[in-house]
Amino acid sequence: QGSLSDLLRTPPRTVPLITLTEEQEHELGVRVASEILSMNPLVRSSFNAYATTLARYLAWFSERPLTFKGYRVALVRGKDPGAFSAPSGMIFISEGMLDALQSEEELAGVIAHEIAHVAHHDGERALRQEGRTDQGLDTTSKVLSFVDRTRALLGGAASGGAPDNLSRGYDEH
Repeated sequence: QGSLSDLLRTPPRTVPLITLTEEQEHELGVRVASEILSMNPLVRSSFNAYATTLARYLAWFSERPLTFKGYRVALVRGKDPGAFSAPSGMIFISEGMLDALQSEEELAGVIAHEIAHVAHHDGERALRQEGRTDQGLDTTSKVLSFVDRTRALLGGAASGGAPDNLSRGYDEH
């Protein structure tokens, strides 16, 4: 048993990041986003532009204010409350989540939370933790494993099961 000062000096155990260029991360994010949108269609709404502007403002206060193509937010069909971020700054908010929010401040909190996942490369870390990021795997294989995870998180009906907590694997809300 170490002292408190020993614990504070010991770095937390973290999973190493996948080594991706910004362009590769963007490609991964686009592929994941495409799969998400195939299961949960985009809702065309002025909300998307507003929320994207809000996300880009909030990102300036994060550890990663810029991504390869910038942060983007999209409202997706789905009655269950949830939000999800894909690599490279794509953020999805379900209609159920939007309905559950009581204020603009709560929306900002949800978006800021998802920005933190992007800034910390949590999507990439989740791939690493699943053991699916061996050097021999190509980006498509990485995307497919991430998509399987996305199906379980976002597409309860699409995956044949009940929707799970959208943040499982990253944190508990």
